[in-house]
Amino acid sequence: MVSYLGVLGIRGADIGPVSYLTLFRYATTQDYVSMIVGGTCAIACGVIMPLMTIIFGNLTGSFRNLATGEMDKNEFMNEVESLAL
Repeated sequence: MVSYLGVLGIRGADIGPVSYLTLFRYATTQDYVSMIVGGTCAIACGVIMPLMTIIFGNLTGSFRNLATGEMDKNEFMNEVESLAL
């Protein structure tokens, strides 16, 4: 097994797979906090994206209703204000 370090000529580069505990052996508290905050934000973005799709679809429907005459301007403005907030 030749690793990237072995190609560079660095000795001791033939290291096998390591566990997660070994991988984060030298992590500090700040590293752990950063990983937890980053993971939490990634989960939040994953949850919000489908909700934004639903809201944008409703907004698009409002524009369609205004263009086809199914909705007057005041109803349109009320619906856009409720979807924008």
